[in-house]
Amino acid sequence: MEVTENSGQTSQAPQKSGQNLPPITLDFGSFDKDDIHDLREGEGKIFKRITKAIATLQKEGQLSENIQLVIAVTKKKKKKRKGIWG
Repeated sequence: MEVTENSGQTSQAPQKSGQNLPPITLDFGSFDKDDIHDLREGEGKIFKRITKAIATLQKEGQLSENIQLVIAVTKKKKKKRKGIWG
C-alpha cells in the first residue's frame, strides 16, 4: 500500500477541525473484477484493507480523527491468456 498526501508536504499532526485538510490517496494495486465489485458494495478484502489502513493512519497521527477525504485507488487485473494461442 502506498500513501500519498496530495498537498506535497510531509505528514503532520492532525489539524483543528475548522481547517481544510488535504486528501490522502491510498494505492492498493491490482485486484480482480469481483474484488472491485465487492468494494463498491462496501464489503470484501479491499474494503477490509482500507478500513485497516485508515485505522493505522489515525493511530500514527497522519490522518485526522475528524472527517478527511481518503481516496482509495485500485486497478483491475488483466485477464490471463489460457493455452498456446490465447
